[in-house]
Amino acid sequence: MTLRFFLVAALLAGVASSGARAQRSGFPHSRHETLFPSCSGCHQGITTGDAANAFPSPKDCAACHDGTQLDAVRWTGHTKKPTNVVFSHAEHLASSAEAGARAECVACHATAADTAWMHVRAAAGAGCVTCHTNATSEHLAPTAKCRTCHRTLTESRELTAAMIAAFPKPASHSAADFAAKHAPTSDASIAQCATCHARESCVRCHANASSVRAIAQLAPDPRVAELMRGRAALYPTPVSHRDGGWTTAHGGAAAKSIATCANCHTQTGCRTCHAGDRAPKVIAQLPLPGPNGAPGVALTRVTMHEVNFL
Repeated sequence: MTLRFFLVAALLAGVASSGARAQRSGFPHSRHETLFPSCSGCHQGITTGDAANAFPSPKDCAACHDGTQLDAVRWTGHTKKPTNVVFSHAEHLASSAEAGARAECVACHATAADTAWMHVRAAAGAGCVTCHTNATSEHLAPTAKCRTCHRTLTESRELTAAMIAAFPKPASHSAADFAAKHAPTSDASIAQCATCHARESCVRCHANASSVRAIAQLAPDPRVAELMRGRAALYPTPVSHRDGGWTTAHGGAAAKSIATCANCHTQTGCRTCHAGDRAPKVIAQLPLPGPNGAPGVALTRVTMHEVNFL
């Protein structure tokens, strides 16, 4: 038996009870720390980009786990988990060598502060910013360049709707003024949004989604459509709208920039109150709510002696 076969086969020692042991999710590396002199003994393909040899095969493991020397295990081989991460160990090793410093596995795979041999875990995004600072020290910071490490959501076809729903929420999205200020201002920021969002993410609330360039830049996705189905649109009240005189003054703002109003308002909503000769001309520039679009803000009729605000 070769050293590689011995080391690889021993990986599954003690995984379950007697007899043929069931496959478990997550390999107990630390329980096998006395058997392995290097990571490449089992993961030699990781460093070369050879996917076929990146993980041990069931045949390798069965060399020791044959039911005689050690309990047999029912293991069908490594299953790649769905992800939107773009990463190459081989490229990172090459770039670190060019920089004059060899990257060690423990740099990304150590268990927190525990650097004991074989006490490892899957790499976490927070660790990437140790090198990929991108003017930030946080994985989900507004300045993070998401495309450095991630494919867009719509390119990540293997992800399920449940996985997408479990994406971590950046702290910036919880800010009180996020809804009012979240609009991307450049192609770079649109690309950042595309990491976690599809067109349906925006169509849920934006009444004018079809005419907004930033939304049109996002591709549609049936998984996001599924997640958005039945969820109510959210329309936080802008600061300007809280002014006591806004009811009588908003007509001037609407006439000046109706496109801004169209983010949240539809013709149907505004006609709840408005009548007269001038109002229809401005309101007609607003979108109509569609069967698959945002409903727009639901307005309550305000009677002020038939005043035409526009």
